[in-house]
Parts: sequence; C-alpha cells; structure tokens
Amino acid sequence: MNTKSTRSVGLVAVVAALALTACGTTSTDGSAPEANSSTDAASSSSAEAPAEASNPCTEEAAAAVEAARAPLDVKGPASPVDMKENAGKSLWLISAGQTEFTQSVADGFVQSAEAAGMSAKYVEAKGQVTVMQNLVDQAVAANADGIVLFNITPETVQAQLERATEAGVTVIDFNNGDPDDPLQPGVFAHVASTFSDDGKKTADWMMADSDCQVNMATFTIPVVNVVELMINGAIDQLAAKCPTCKVTESDFSYATFASALGPQAETVMRRDPGINYINPAADAFASVINPVLQASGLTVKITGHDGNSSNLKAMTEGNTLQAMTVAAPPADYTGWALVDQLGRGMLGMPSADWALPGRIIDSKNIGDGSDAVVYPGFEDFPNLFTAAWGQ
Repeated sequence: MNTKSTRSVGLVAVVAALALTACGTTSTDGSAPEANSSTDAASSSSAEAPAEASNPCTEEAAAAVEAARAPLDVKGPASPVDMKENAGKSLWLISAGQTEFTQSVADGFVQSAEAAGMSAKYVEAKGQVTVMQNLVDQAVAANADGIVLFNITPETVQAQLERATEAGVTVIDFNNGDPDDPLQPGVFAHVASTFSDDGKKTADWMMADSDCQVNMATFTIPVVNVVELMINGAIDQLAAKCPTCKVTESDFSYATFASALGPQAETVMRRDPGINYINPAADAFASVINPVLQASGLTVKITGHDGNSSNLKAMTEGNTLQAMTVAAPPADYTGWALVDQLGRGMLGMPSADWALPGRIIDSKNIGDGSDAVVYPGFEDFPNLFTAAWGQ
C-alpha cells in the first residue's frame, strides 16, 4: 500500500493520518465523530440535509444532489452515418482490465458492430502496460480497421499508435480523460464520462449526507487517469465548499486490486477510525472493498461510479456498505456509442460529441435497481442508432 497523504482539503499542510478530526470536529473524549459511530450509519444513504439544517454548505450540497438525481437525457447519434459503407470492417476493443463494467460495454460493442455489418473483438490487458502494447500491435497485425483504447492512456502505447496510424487504423479512446480534454497523437476522438463533474457530484453527496462533516479516504490508480480525475473532482469540490473536511489519499495497483484493495482499505480505516466515507471512484473497486470491511465490522459509507448491475442489486437489498453510485448511461449503450464514433472516423467524417453525464443513484431514487428505474427512456436505444446508421 502507498498511502500518499491525509489532509484537510483546504490546507496545504499534511495532517497526520491518525488524527480523528472530521470536518474540524472531534468528540471531547478523542473518539471518532458521531457520524461514524453508529452501525446504522452505513445503511442510511439519504444524501439530504437534516430537516432543520441551516448550514449553507449542507444546503448548497443538498440542492446539487437533488438536481443530480434527475434521470439522464437519452442521447442518440449526433447525425446520420452511412454504416453500410463500413460493412465487413473489423473492430477491436482493447481494455486495460476486466470488470463487470468493461464486459457489459464489450457486449454492447459486439452487438452494435454486428448490427452495423462489422465484426468486433474484445480483449483485456490484465492491468499490464506491456500487454496493452502487445494487444495494439496484434490488432494492427490482424488488419483491424478500428481500435478502441478502453481505460488505456495513449501515452502508454504511443509507439504502437504510431504504427496503427501508418497502417491507416482509426483509433478512439474511451474513458481517457474528460470529454473535452485535448486529443493525443494518433487518437481520432473521445468517448467519455464527465469524470471531473461526476467526482464533484460524489463530494456533494457526501457533504449533504454528513452535514458537511466529511472524512474521506480515496484510492487511485496511477495508470488509469480517469480514476484520478474523479478523485480530484471530489477533493476539489470539498476544498471549495467544505475546507475543514478531511481527505486521506492512497494509490493501488490495477493488476492486483481484486485481492489487495480490500485489505488496503481496511488498513487505512484502522489507522483513522474517524473515516466516514470511502471513495474508490468505480463500482468495481467498491465491490472488492465492501466484503472485507463488512467482515471486519467496520462502519463506513462507500461511493462508486458506473452503475454496475450487481452493485445496484446489493444496494437495493441492503447488504452492502455502498450507499451511492454515479451511474453513467447503460454500459451496453456505451458500446453502441463507441461503434458510432469509430464508424465516423473510418468514413472520414467529423467526430461526434459523446460526453456521457452521470446520475446520482442512492436510496432516494434507486427503487428496485432495474434499468427501467435507473435508466428511464433507454429501453429502445438501439433503434436510435440503427435509424441514424440507415440499418
């Protein structure tokens, strides 16, 4: 484990990791703040200000959370694309690693490619940069017409991207930065969640839920920059709105997160029992942290991102410490967006705006956790694509 720092977000100085201060308050006997002392705390996920709250920080956060709970707009292709011109072409989706979310995106990617008359292949790199590089080379050698880099920072495969460009391969990236970030050499276009903004939504939820008494532990992956964007978005929002709130930052390895991240989170919590929120950014990481903390009897609220079906199911059943997620549009829908963007690039068309905003899902709007409730209006989304593609 590499614990980077524990700090009050409004201060430059590093605060000792064993301090029990949460939002500038500590009980007189030196025990953890009341917000983390009850076993009922983790089961309550209503990010609302107390009925009689007069704290401006809490009121502002609660208003932001309420707005962020609203259903997402259903977004179709920006303009028609004659996908018949791409019939028979080959697409590769190369993911940094394998999770429930990456597999769901891949399922939509394969389905949409087939609907457009193309073939698609999904491979994952087990979190290892050398494997990422080898897979890009394999795609080029296999005469791929289009490649998606999924959670792969293009700088890590730059030499391979140069070879792909020389071979005339269209490359886009997915979940590499915010939607409006500059494109890197060899990349035609982005498809991306609004990561920094979604991180702010997570911080708003914590502030509203705790009456602006946040003591947050975060976990980031150096090789996946979107995780850092979400974490930094949350930290920056706390710094701006709740400067006495506290943050403990740690790194972890993508290659070993399934076995190592849970024990790492437990260690961080035992060092500071006052921690009342854990923010590992993604639902996949929340899923491996949760059982370890539950087995240890630790009380905390876990947040996430993506809206994975298994996480939503656990939240509805009340058998998880995860209290909220920022749900991006359905993962299989995202696979269709990737094919749409690749199709435009392969035809020499301008790229489309495929920014994917997120929606806060917690006890107030999760209902039964079904797609119909979490993603109302998305039921027939494939028709939006096939109509725009002339299929």
